[in-house]
This record gives sequence, C-alpha cells and structure tokens, in this order.
Amino acid sequence: MVFVHAGVVIGVYLSSHFWKKRKRARMLALTAPDANQQEPQNTEMFAEAQQNRFDLAEDRHQFRVGAATLLTTSAGHFIYPPISILNLALITYGVTPIIGRAVSSLQKQQRVQNDVYSAVVSVLCVACGQYFAAAINGTVYHLSNQKIRESREEASEHISDAFDQLPMHIWVLCDGIEIQKPLAELCVNEIVVANLGEIIPVNGEVVSGCAVVDQQAATGEMQPVDVVPGDHVLAQSCIISGRLHIRATDDGQTSQSRQLHQLMQNTRDYKTRLQLKGEAWADRAALPTLAISAAVWPLFGLVPATAILFSLPANSARATLATQTGTCLRQMSQHGVLVRDGRVFENIPWIDVILFDKTGTLTETTPEVVAICRCSVHTENELLQLAAASEQHLHHPVADALRQEAAARNLQLPEADDVSYEPGCGIRACIAGRQIYVGNVRFMHDYLGTDETPPEIQHFVQPENGHNYVHVAIDGELVGVIELRPALRAEAIACINKLRERGFHNLQIVSGDTQEACEYFNRQLNLDACHGGMLPEDKVALIRQMQSQGHRVCFIGDGLNDVVAMKQANVSISLGSAAEVTCGTAQIVLVRDNLMDIHAAMDMAMLLQLRLAGDLGLWLAFGAMNAVFVPLLHFTPLQSGLLFGSAFGYFSHKAEKSIHLRSSTTSDADHKKHQYGMVKKSSTIQPVVR
Repeated sequence: MVFVHAGVVIGVYLSSHFWKKRKRARMLALTAPDANQQEPQNTEMFAEAQQNRFDLAEDRHQFRVGAATLLTTSAGHFIYPPISILNLALITYGVTPIIGRAVSSLQKQQRVQNDVYSAVVSVLCVACGQYFAAAINGTVYHLSNQKIRESREEASEHISDAFDQLPMHIWVLCDGIEIQKPLAELCVNEIVVANLGEIIPVNGEVVSGCAVVDQQAATGEMQPVDVVPGDHVLAQSCIISGRLHIRATDDGQTSQSRQLHQLMQNTRDYKTRLQLKGEAWADRAALPTLAISAAVWPLFGLVPATAILFSLPANSARATLATQTGTCLRQMSQHGVLVRDGRVFENIPWIDVILFDKTGTLTETTPEVVAICRCSVHTENELLQLAAASEQHLHHPVADALRQEAAARNLQLPEADDVSYEPGCGIRACIAGRQIYVGNVRFMHDYLGTDETPPEIQHFVQPENGHNYVHVAIDGELVGVIELRPALRAEAIACINKLRERGFHNLQIVSGDTQEACEYFNRQLNLDACHGGMLPEDKVALIRQMQSQGHRVCFIGDGLNDVVAMKQANVSISLGSAAEVTCGTAQIVLVRDNLMDIHAAMDMAMLLQLRLAGDLGLWLAFGAMNAVFVPLLHFTPLQSGLLFGSAFGYFSHKAEKSIHLRSSTTSDADHKKHQYGMVKKSSTIQPVVR
C-alpha cells in the first residue's frame, strides 16, 4: 500500500507540474498582443500584469480544488474510507505549487519563510495520515494568497479611478499655436510646451528654449540642472525657471501608465510598520517553531509535533493584514482621497499641528478682480493685459484670476520671454522689450530698490479687508495695483469645527499674503494663529521649528510656493485643482477639491492602525492558544486545523467588513457634498487654444 501511495504522489506531482507549464504557456499566448497590435512600450508593467493575472487565476483554481478536497476527505473520514487514494491525489495536487514556491523561496532568500513553512506543514500532515488537516492547510494557504492578490487588484482599480480624475492636461505646439489637450492623447514626436513651475509630462528631447530643471522626482538627484536644446529630459522633472519645447519620445498613455505604476508602488504595495512587524514576526518564528516540532517528534510522536506547527499562521496573518490595508485604500479612494504615499497611514494618527495655506486652500480656487488702481498713463486694460501675459503660463489662483478677467475683457495676451518666478513673491518677464514685474509689495521693494509708494496706491490698498493686491511695475516704475477679492470656501468653517471636535488645538494659517489679510480670514475661522508674509523658506523654517519641539505637522496647500513646505511636513495634503507639481509632491490629494474629505482620510488612517494592531494581537493569541492546547487537550492536526480554519474565516470576514462599515459613518463628507456643491470632476478635457 505504501508503494501505491508513493506512486500516486509522484504521478500527481509530475503531472501537475507538466500541466502547470502548459497552462502558463497557453495563458501567455492568449494575453500576448496580436501581430497587428502595437507592442506595449512599458514591458515591465505588462509582464507584471500578466504574472499577477496568472497567479490570481492559479490561486482561485487551487482554492476550488482545496474546497473539493475538504469535501472528499470528510467523506473519506466519516462515510467511505477507501476514497483516501483520491484524497491523497487531490492533496498532492494542491501541495505541488506550495512546494514549488518553497523551493524558489529557498533559492532566492536562502532562509525559511512562509512558503517553506506551509509546505512542511502539508507534507507532515500527509505523512501522519491527517488528510483533512492537510486539506485545511492547503485551502487556507491558497485562499490567503487569493485574498492578497484580490485586495491588490481592487485597490489598483480604485486608485486608478481616482488618479484618472486628476486634471492631467498638457500644451502642445501645432502649426505655431499652443493647444491644450489631455496627456493621454499625446503622440510620439509631438512638441510639448513646458513652462515655469510645470512638471515635464513625458520623456523627450529639447528642441528650443532654456531652463533650469529639478530632476529629483525622476532620478533622485538633488541638484537642479541647466537644460538647452539637444538635451534629453525625463518625465516628472520640474521646471524651476525658463521654458522648453520638447519633442516627445513617449506617447501620453505610456507616460500616464508609468506615473500610475509609481503611484501603485507607493500606495498599493506599501506595507505599514505593523504589517512589516507581523511578517517579520512570522518569518523569525518559522525556524524556531520547526525546531520545537522536531524536538517533540522523537519524544511524543509525529502527530503532536505536526499539530504544534499550526501555532504559526504566517500566511493567514499576512493575508488579513494586507486585506485591511487594501480595503482602507479602496474606501479612501471612494471618498475622493487619492493616497500617493503609504506612509501617511502611520503618520496621520500622530498629527497634532495642522498648517493651512490661505489662497486657494481656505479660500475659493480663483479670486475675483474687483478694481484696478493706476498711477500712470497706462489704462486699466493695459495693466491687466501685461499682468495676465506675465503669468499666462503659471498655475496659481492669482494667475487664474488675471487670465479670466483678461478673457472677460477680450484682451489678447502677448507672449512673455525671460520669465522668472519667485515663489511667494511674484514674477518677472520681458514683454515687447519692456521689463514687467508682477507681485506683492515686498517683491516690488526688492526689485525697484525703494520703499516709496505713490499716494494713489497708498489710499487704494486696504489689506485689512482680506483682499489680495497685485502690484504691477514697468521698467522699474510702479504703475498700478490690481485688487482681488477671495471668498472663503463654503466648507472651510465646517472643516475647522470638525477638526476642533477631533481635539486639534493647534490650527494655523501660513500664507505669503499680508498679515492683515490673514487676520481677516482668521477672524472668520477662529484658528489658533496666523502667519502672513511667509516666503517658502519661512514656511519650512516654521515647520522645522515645530518638529524640533516634538510636534507632528500636517501641511495643507495648493500652490507652487507650498511644495518645499510639503516636503518638510510629516503629512502633506493637496487639493485636486492644485498645480501638477503640488499634486505630485503631496502625499494625499483631495480629488473632489473639498476640505471635508480630510476627515475621511483621517478616519480611515486611524481606523486602519487600530485594526492592524488588533488583528496582529489576535493572531498572536491564537498561536499561543494552540501551542497550549496541544499538550493540555491532546490536540491532533485535525483539531488544530479546524481551529486554524475557523480563526482564518473570522479574521478574513472581519478584515473585509469592519473598515467598510465604519467608513460609512466616520466622515460627514457625503452628507455635506450636496450642501457645498461637491461635484466629481471629469477626466475629459476639452481642447483649448492659446
């Protein structure tokens, strides 16, 4: 009979190994692109997607086989024992991929990990005739892997949906005219126009223009580089100064796919410290548990030695922890929150200071031009035209307001050359041979070299009313001021009040606007402090000072001048309408452009940490309980396997359902969205000509 069993095991093992190879080759042939189709440019992502599909299909198939094995082993144990040969064949078929992964793990990692441990448990269960326990172990193993992959796939879909809602558009040069179009529609060899403060959307070659480019996001290099015609530039690099015309060497879909792939690595594939701690605990405990089992074997027999091995549910704990994280990502994306960096899951619960930018964050995205004061021969339209032309390629609420007002007055904007932008201060440009300066009063004093202000402007400027004042100078002479009226966001007061309910007692405004303008809005919001006249480096210094005092700082902004502060903060949040470089820097993007979604992000991140810690503790308790029950209650692999399967079923159900139920009640964002007019933004962008 032993030879019969051995023959069955060897025959099934070789057959399943051969069948798996054929099945993999067939699947690769079915998913390969046709001869008439274009070869995918991002082969790494294509290969990864193929591998994920194959592994998920294999785990689902093996889980179905495992479920059938549980039925047949039950029948063999209680009804008809002679079918044990069939049970042995089914178990061998299910254990074969586990053994294959175990061998691969030993070759690559050269240490005992989850796959090796699971393979040993299955083999020992078969060796001592505990077929039902072997079936439970194999079924749970494949179901665990299936849940991990399904959780990743669902998280990928929701992250991709939220990513698609971001306004990803570019400017291309067509017959000398700049046309705006979606990035996904960009073709190879088209000329892309990249302006000051923008992120280069695709890899390409510079055909005209000069610029200073920050390539840190693309290469990790901290030092900006000078770029001239003939140089190659990389996607995700940021233009610090200058303007470039770039011939695209990738199409837009490839570039978007690459960005999404990087986003997935930072979010979906991110593991919190608790997850890593759980996996490290399981890996470190694997070899000692096997050693204990080996010591028990000669003293008490193979059956209790095998039962003890169920005390380490390595793969099951990994699956439930990963499912919790995937469920959290899915729920956050459904609440309009795009997580770009998984570290926020761990940092948000410890935040005790929140800093808000003012313009475009606490106020509406685009202010309104209400008046223009001139102190020269230039007309109001001329001042507005020059100011809007200087900032026509800049993504900022003030620049948007100037362009909108110029468009409403049907003003044609001339092209600006030699543009230089100083975040938080202003912009300098050359238009028709004249030097144009547009910015705040500090910017004017620095460039004009005088603190004197014409009487007309002194009487016109009233910063205590909360308005923004944009000064305009031509060839070193201050010629006028444009008054902008910002409006507080409809949901801003409700957002601050809810933060107070959460226990936040250190909420502050940090802005480049005047102190008087900040205090005007602070009186409406009743924050704890406000800091006006802050340059980007001042914001960084303030955050560093708070961090040196032991605070964890969250910075919420939307402008180019907020990027360095976001990099310094422990948690950074951007609105979906912010500049591309700002959205690319922020760890969290509020896709629906609503501040109330901050609370959904906080609720989910805090709840995730509680759930992960709770599940990890419960799995540790299960392991200790089984280790005690084996000697005290004389547990065999059958009882340990039943306890193990029951625990896995409970934890899996809890992991999938708990966050979902809690997330429906933790945030008021869904209740407020009709009141505040929140509308899901479309990713479709109509062509615009400039």
